[in-house]
Amino acid sequence: MSMLAPWQRKLLAATEAMNFTAVEFCEAVRDGAISPVGNIADGTALKQLLDALRLFLEATGEEGGELHQAICAKLEELL
Repeated sequence: MSMLAPWQRKLLAATEAMNFTAVEFCEAVRDGAISPVGNIADGTALKQLLDALRLFLEATGEEGGELHQAICAKLEELL
């Protein structure tokens, strides 16, 4: 197996975080409601989605841009 470049590792990590969020959203749709004790209601899904966007922007060379800075600021606020 070949070594992955840093941008490839970030893109894979972004994909994993987006997948987590997609599963959470699908479960809410299937259940017909957002559970008050689930990962959507407690903000975990939002944190994962923001982190995925941050990693995506870093992988595509957009690190440091206005959107990247806003996402990082929101993540810091949520943590």
